[in-house]
Amino acid sequence: MVKAPGKENEMDVMAGKRKDPGPGSVASNKKVKVAGGDDKIVNEVAALSPTTAANRTGRQCQKVDYKEKAGDRIVSSSKLVVKEEKVVTKEKEALADTGAGQANNLRRLLDFSVVDKSGTLQNLNGSDLKKKPLFLSGVVQPADGKTSKETGRRLAKFGPISSWSIDFSKDGAEIQVATKAGKYAVSKPSTAYKSLFQHLAEASEVAAVCHAALVASSGGSPEASLSEVVAKLSRAKVGKSYSSAREALLLNAKFVATQLGGQEGLNLSATPFMKSVLSEARLLAKAPRGGE
Repeated sequence: MVKAPGKENEMDVMAGKRKDPGPGSVASNKKVKVAGGDDKIVNEVAALSPTTAANRTGRQCQKVDYKEKAGDRIVSSSKLVVKEEKVVTKEKEALADTGAGQANNLRRLLDFSVVDKSGTLQNLNGSDLKKKPLFLSGVVQPADGKTSKETGRRLAKFGPISSWSIDFSKDGAEIQVATKAGKYAVSKPSTAYKSLFQHLAEASEVAAVCHAALVASSGGSPEASLSEVVAKLSRAKVGKSYSSAREALLLNAKFVATQLGGQEGLNLSATPFMKSVLSEARLLAKAPRGGE
């Protein structure tokens, strides 16, 4: 009797005969829960290709663990080398190591802090440097070019600070701090000093926008009004910790007047803007505060 292709003969099934899984197949026994609570063993044939079956059998026989071993990770991590800036103890050594091709003593100071003799963090703005000496700490880098761990020299504490100022340009404001030996453009304060430095940084940004609005070489005009400068401050999005650009300007009016009035070759103190902003700032200071 001829069997239809791909089908089992009913007589064979009834007689208890089972179909040969054929070469390359793997038979496995699996317990299946059936009604009544009894377990029944079901012979399951997994139709696998000869190649797949051989690969699986090889792995099972060899009992190879293909998971990543913890020891391998430890060996790899131990090979990592963390580079740090070279630590120096004297300011002159840091200046010498970072002075190749430099025309002056200006350097960049990154990851910086301002501290007193005991090492306590101090605010640079408003400090009387003659009565209370302040010092710097951070990483000295060349004034130009890319910075790296190799080009930096870390100083724990050096100084004292003799003066500080703001250098204005088309790119904005740069706070420069001077010692007897050199001058440093400070940026990127240390994590510990960041919050203390924020006010001076924002006030400097406000002064930089005002400077650009009033100086012809930067595209401004000495005749710019208070409203025009406030509009420029709003577009520049400076003084983000204040409720508005106008508030940021008025609360820092004295600081702005001091910085802009000290610019050589410019008489910005007599501009209509400066007269208006100082006048409005005085009125704001005399106004009663909420709750008083």
